[in-house]
Formats: sequence, structure tokens, C-alpha cells
Amino acid sequence: MKRTLLLSLTALVMPMMVFAAFNKDLSFGSRGSEVTMLQQFLTSEKLYSGPITGYFGLITKKSVQDFQMREKITPRSGFVGPLTRARINQLVASSTPATPSIATPPATTTASTTVPVADTTPPLFVTGPMAVVSSPVQNGPFGSVAPYQIIFNWGTNEPAALVGFACDPNVLQSGVGAAATYWSGSAGARTCAITVEDQARNRAVKDFSFIVPDLVIASGGRTIPFAESLYLGDLRIKNNSTSTITLFRVTLTTEEALNAPSSRGKSIDIFFRNGTTTDTALLSHEKETLRTTFPGEGNVNMDTVNLAAGKILVPGEEHTYGLWVESLGGPSFGGFMRVTVSSIMTIPDITIMGRPVYTIQ
Repeated sequence: MKRTLLLSLTALVMPMMVFAAFNKDLSFGSRGSEVTMLQQFLTSEKLYSGPITGYFGLITKKSVQDFQMREKITPRSGFVGPLTRARINQLVASSTPATPSIATPPATTTASTTVPVADTTPPLFVTGPMAVVSSPVQNGPFGSVAPYQIIFNWGTNEPAALVGFACDPNVLQSGVGAAATYWSGSAGARTCAITVEDQARNRAVKDFSFIVPDLVIASGGRTIPFAESLYLGDLRIKNNSTSTITLFRVTLTTEEALNAPSSRGKSIDIFFRNGTTTDTALLSHEKETLRTTFPGEGNVNMDTVNLAAGKILVPGEEHTYGLWVESLGGPSFGGFMRVTVSSIMTIPDITIMGRPVYTIQ
């Protein structure tokens, strides 16, 4: 609980802020008196609303980028180098007032006055801040671009509102205010900072970090009619991890309810290629023999097909492969066949999101 203190004063003096010249380059992670002076300058320019800490964190970096944008300084990197320092010093020099002459006032007797002292103690973090990373969500607001929802938890020793938030690299935001959700795609470490403000408008800033797990994303799938030789569709694989991976094996699960007698016991060919046309390299060719008996109304015959790949994907790389089926067509076929990418094996072993489905009917 904060309490308001009373203090007996005879006069209140409000000094004017005066800045010295900036002589050093400043960047994320810098500390010291020049960072303090930089934060004071950015505050006076209404570009910085955080506390004066003497530490060059994410919020200070964002304020410098806003200053660089306003002053048309490129690149807008958040680094206080020669161009940015020169412009700051120019503005400081133009705004420094001349020293006025001060006349000695006549002696007066001032009655003692009791005035309240403002609450200047910033809120204290008692929980976090911390981030909880969800399991990958395929139908989130950003789809496979940012499948991880990031839930931020924090608490203070008094009521406080979130007034600033920044991460490096960035996270994506869906919605605004209390309804906002945050999402991340690329794997790896994130460094974040949040700013909170209490009812007396005192602010507190705290840095924290978290890690987005590695992920491999599979997408594709479609529905097509029967044909003697047909292209099932694209299979897109994205390495959304921080490691180079080998796409070792793709496993398909087939479900069929082909109702023509001529389809029973028939052998079909499944081709896996390194692209979407027949002239791209063949990675794997497997045969599947359909069961000799019809599965019955409402049932399916199931089987699995393993397709070797042996392809390397570097971090962030996405590649489109192609799936073909042959000897499965003509008017003798009816019913349907469904092919699902049920698993993908990578080296190293990384979580897979997505199960593309290809339906022939």
C-alpha cells in the first residue's frame, strides 16, 4: 500500500532541463549517463514514455527509430550513430536558453505551507513477466505463417495497465486492447520488454525472453475426379526451425471404398517427385495393391505407403513436392479413395504441423 506524504516547504523550484552534447554512439544494450540523457531528450520530444533508467532497451530503441523516421534519417535502425547524434545535437543547441540575469529579491517572510508529495514510486513486478508458448495452431488468425500463440503473464504489487510492449524479433498481434492475441512463426529466441503504468502514472519496464520451438509445416491437399494418370497435388514443406533438416520419409495413409468389381486386387502406382511436373526428379515410387474384397457400406480399406525423400531444407526454406497416382481411372472405378500425409520423418526429429488430404472421387 502506498501512502501520500506531507512535507513543509517554503518554496518550490522547477529547474529547466538542459542537455549536453552527445559524443558517443549508443545502441541496444548500452548503459550510462549518455543513455539517461538520450531518454530525457526523447521524452522532451514526446517520443519516449518509459522510465529514465540509463539502459538502452527495446523501448528506447523503438523511440530512436521513431525519431529517425520523424527526422528522415536512414537507415531507421534504432542505432544512435554520427547522423542521428548530429541531428540531436543540432536540436539541443537550438533549444538551449540564454542564461538570464537574476535580480536579488527583497527579503520576505513566507508562511510555512503544507503540500502533498506526489506518489512517484513505480509499480513493482511480483509475477513475471513471462511467456507461455502454445502448441502449434493450424487455424489461427495467421495460419501457418505464425502458428504459435504466445500468452504473456505478469503481475504487479498494485493496479497497473499495460501501456507498452515490444519484442525482437517481432511477434504478430491480432485484435486490440484486452482482446489482443499474440502469435509467432519463426523459431528461436525472442527478447521482449513490457511497460506498465499505475494510477499515479508511474511507469515500470521489465525485459524478459522466451523461445519459440522448432517446427516443420506441411500443407497442400485437394479433391479431384478419377483419371487413368492423375496428379494428386502439391505437398509443400517448410522448415520453420533454426536447424538444417533432412526430409527423410513421407508416410501416406490410404483409405479406399472403390465399389467396382474390377478395382479389387488392382495394383496402383504412387510417385513422389521433387517438383510439380513430371520432368522433375523422381524421389520415390511405390506400388499399392488394393484389397480383394469391398470394405462394405460405410467402411474403408486402409493401408500405409512410405515414400523416401532424402532432401535437405535449410532454416526458413519452403519447397513444393508433387504426388502422382497411376492406373487408377476409367469408367470401371467408382466410390472414393482418400490419401492423407499422416507423418513426416525429419533428421533431426522436429514437430510436424499439417496433414494434407487428397481425395479422388
